[in-house]
This record gives sequence, structure tokens and C-alpha cells, in this order.
Amino acid sequence: MKRSMTAYGRGFSGPYLIEIHSVNRKGLELNLYLPRELLCYDIDIRKLLKEHLKRGSVTVRITKEKGKAELSDLPSVEVLAVLKEHYEKMAQTLQLDPQAINLPFLCNQLQLAGIEDVTKIDK
Repeated sequence: MKRSMTAYGRGFSGPYLIEIHSVNRKGLELNLYLPRELLCYDIDIRKLLKEHLKRGSVTVRITKEKGKAELSDLPSVEVLAVLKEHYEKMAQTLQLDPQAINLPFLCNQLQLAGIEDVTKIDK
């Protein structure tokens, strides 16, 4: 019995929407689209997909659902204080101006890194 390789599926995992689309191909061709905060997992996701897929052109798109920001989503004063201390130590080590480490800088770093809990940063 032949099995079709053309398929589409979607589902949610937490705040992420995961969509998978495949069409028939002789070899395996993976196209992976990730949000910035998940880019560090690109290789791991590809390995996982290759373990379960043998052939086809497969597109996996993971997007973070945008919802209304809640107060609990905002960084706390404690989180920002830890982050500020961390960057000030880096600035001192690299002989950079610690005055550049202000609230807009910290918020930008949180957004770029996708950091949700910086209390785990080594002091």
C-alpha cells in the first residue's frame, strides 16, 4: 500500500504555533523557520526530524503567538537588577562605559536573547 507524502499539520505547544508541510521528493529536504529565541535549537530540531523522516520536502514553521501582554510577562525589577549587574561586570572587564547600561539597553538585551529568567545568570 502506498502512503502519501503530501501533508499539512499544525498544533500549539505553549505560546508556539507549529506548522508542518510536506510534499513528495526523492531525498530529504528540510526547511526550518524559527523565531529568534529558538534559533539556538536549529541543529537539534533538524536531527530530531531526520530521525523520523526519510524523504520528502518538509517545511517546519514555528511562530510565537502574539497575545496581549500581561503584567506577569514584564520583567521584574529583580530580573533587571541581576541583568544590569551582569552587564556592568562585563563592561568593567572589557573597559567599557558602564553608563551605557540603562533601561532601554537592558530591555533590548532581554528581547534579543529571549531571556525570561535571568536570575540563573552566574554572578
